[in-house]
Amino acid sequence: MFSSNPFIYFLTSYELRLIAGLFLFSTKMKKREHFWWRVLIFAPLLLTNTIFHAFGIELLSVFMLGWFSFLFIIELAFGLFCAAFCFEVEWKRLLYISTGAYSYQNAAHAFYFAFMMRLRLFNSPWDLPTYYIFFVGIWCALYFGVLKRKWFVTSGRMEAIPLITLISLTLSIQLVYSSYLTFGTRSGPEIHQNLGFISLLIVAVLILYVRNNIRVTEKEILQRLLIEKEKEYRVTQETINLINEKSHDLKKILAYIEANSEGQTLAEAKQIEEAILKYDSIVQTGNATVDIVVSEKKLHCLRAGINFSCVADGSLLNGMSEVDIYTLLTNALDNAIEATSLIEEPEKRNITLRIVRSGSMALLKVENSFAVKPVFVSGMPITSKSDKQYHGFGVQSIKTTVKKYGGYFDIQVQDGKFVLLATFPCDQTPDAK
Repeated sequence: MFSSNPFIYFLTSYELRLIAGLFLFSTKMKKREHFWWRVLIFAPLLLTNTIFHAFGIELLSVFMLGWFSFLFIIELAFGLFCAAFCFEVEWKRLLYISTGAYSYQNAAHAFYFAFMMRLRLFNSPWDLPTYYIFFVGIWCALYFGVLKRKWFVTSGRMEAIPLITLISLTLSIQLVYSSYLTFGTRSGPEIHQNLGFISLLIVAVLILYVRNNIRVTEKEILQRLLIEKEKEYRVTQETINLINEKSHDLKKILAYIEANSEGQTLAEAKQIEEAILKYDSIVQTGNATVDIVVSEKKLHCLRAGINFSCVADGSLLNGMSEVDIYTLLTNALDNAIEATSLIEEPEKRNITLRIVRSGSMALLKVENSFAVKPVFVSGMPITSKSDKQYHGFGVQSIKTTVKKYGGYFDIQVQDGKFVLLATFPCDQTPDAK
């Protein structure tokens, strides 16, 4: 259809539908550096059929084998090479992209043909507008209705077998569809309509599979992190207790030396005492676990040249389990330390921890300066580390812990500071769910 003009030919071509589908299902995939230059480099390959058509060569016929043209498969392969070249994706995510893209273009094409055949609108002024209503309408419905929504994420593990099954099913349906159009005695709107519904069903199954699989993956990783945090807490508890014990013993020894020394020996003893006071990790907030975390992070910040200030009434968190307190505070403070450590000027490296009462609520607030402004996706900051499958779950873990105790969680960037805020009922207990 519309093949007389090369430009119109492209605007109504399989290529454009496939390209639109590839970009649609690449939503939320991380773009590679110089993304648009990469797209331009691949553009000639993606437009191969249109370019040859402009010179009077019909590649659809050139790649015809019997009643099926392999041009569709070849162009899909070009599209996947383009996706791999332009986005940071593994091969299993390419299966997800290809299944979605192929099914989208099938649905848009099939529903258009079914509609036009039923109303007999071919070669009418409504031909091209109707095509774009289906082409753009289905694209926008998928993009804004599902793929761009906050709850839909594509990070996490994807299994190969279900994805291979879906793409095989999609290609098989396209194969049967082509045979019907070429040799089938029934060429009415029903075959197109059925293809459209089946293609949308495949898209729905794909989206539900990805969403469910990501949730399972996130849950597994968070459970693993919780176990690791529990082990880490026990080790840290022993370490901080040992430091406090040795610090206490050293103070007694230095007190004796100062009482029985003078001159150079006394001056050296006072210098040692001052050094010990800097590393004195005894913190008393009213909660032993908060004391351990604050003590540990205070020492860490001292070594890293970070200004750490703390105003904490740890007793407000007494209703939480030790491991949950440790997980919550270490995730929040570790993220703050990591971001602050990148600042070159020592005087600008600042972290503030506040645990205070606000009415009937306990307010936890962590503020830190940063060198690189955090990037947010769906309201959550994303990790800057290359291994995103097992990093970037710290904030998610905080959110899960806060929700467990019926609290409220928020993240903001204001006045050049990253602010993490959580509130809990002061008599909080774990949610039974």
